[in-house]
Amino acid sequence: LNRGVVGAMSIIFTATPWVVRRAPVAAALRFASSNRAKRGLYHGRDVHFGNKVSHSNRKTRRMWKPNVQRKRLWSQTLQCWLRFNVTTYALKCIDKKGGIDEYLLDASLL
Repeated sequence: LNRGVVGAMSIIFTATPWVVRRAPVAAALRFASSNRAKRGLYHGRDVHFGNKVSHSNRKTRRMWKPNVQRKRLWSQTLQCWLRFNVTTYALKCIDKKGGIDEYLLDASLL
């Protein structure tokens, strides 16, 4: 079977191209806290909002975005490179766990 990911659903292509079955996405994507976190490995990081305060103490709204990098990570299980949008904090956690496979298998992330 040829598998592809489109949006928030993974599509399974069967031998006949006109038959398409939809399968649910991974558990990590279903329990993501925001739509931004569905786009990659964010490890709980999200956009924060606050005020920018000028010298005259005028307050205007602003937001802090997570530090997201486009990285490719080696999977020992699949024996190939995987591309992810990943925060720098998630990269530290992946290194601490010992690789992307151990990070994704950790049940405390869900």
